[in-house]
Amino acid sequence: MAQLTQDKLRETKYYLDRVTATLEKIKSTTDMLEVVKEGLYMRYDLNSFINSSRAVTLVLQKEFRRKYDAEFDNWYALKLQKLKQHGFSEKLKELRNMNQKEGNKYPTLELITELEKVNLFFELDYTQASGKTLIKYGMFVKGSENLPNAAPVPTINSTNSDLPKLTEEDKDKLLDEISKEWKQANTEALQKNNFRLHKLKVDILNIDLTPQDFLRNCIEVFEIIRDITKESSLKFK
Repeated sequence: MAQLTQDKLRETKYYLDRVTATLEKIKSTTDMLEVVKEGLYMRYDLNSFINSSRAVTLVLQKEFRRKYDAEFDNWYALKLQKLKQHGFSEKLKELRNMNQKEGNKYPTLELITELEKVNLFFELDYTQASGKTLIKYGMFVKGSENLPNAAPVPTINSTNSDLPKLTEEDKDKLLDEISKEWKQANTEALQKNNFRLHKLKVDILNIDLTPQDFLRNCIEVFEIIRDITKESSLKFK
C-alpha cells in the first residue's frame, strides 16, 4: 500500500475507534448533561472520520494515477462501484459536504427518558440558521419498544389540528390536562435523570438510526475502503 494512503487509512481508523469508544461511554451513563457532552464529542470525531475516509480514496488516486494512468482509472472505477452500492457511503459523503460548507450541523441527537406513565424525548437540532441549538421535545404514551414511534400526545397548542373536534371549553380542558401531565413528566424526568441516546438523525438525508446501527454502517464503509486500499497495493507495486 502506498505510504500516504496507508497513513490516511490509519487516521480514519483512529477516528472511527474514537467514535466507537465515545458511544460506549454514552451507553454507560444516564445523566442528561453527560450524554449531551459526550454526544457532542462524538459528533466531532464522526466528522473527522468522515473527512478522513473520503481523503483515503483521494490520496489513493493521486498516488497511483500519475504512475499507472488509464490502467488504474479502469481498475478504480470498478472498485468504486462497490463503495457506491453501499448506500450509506453516499450519505456520509453528502454529510461531509454539508458540514464542511455549512458548519458542523449534523447529526442531531435524540435523547429518550422512560417514565412510569409516559416517555419524553428531546432532540438537539443543530441545523438552525441562527446558529443556536434548538431543543425539540415531545411526550409519548407508554407501550412501544421503538420509541418514539408510539402514538404521540397532542402538542400543547390551541390551534393544533391533531386535537379532536371539540368545543372550545372541552378543548381548553384537554389542553390543561396535557399541560399538567407534561409538567409532571418533565419534573419526574429531571429528578430521575435517566436519559439515553436513542437516535442519530439527519432528516435531510433520511437518516434516522440508533447509535448502534449508525456505527455499524460506518464500520462497513470503512471496511470497503480498507479492502480497496489493500487490493491496490497488490495490483500496483
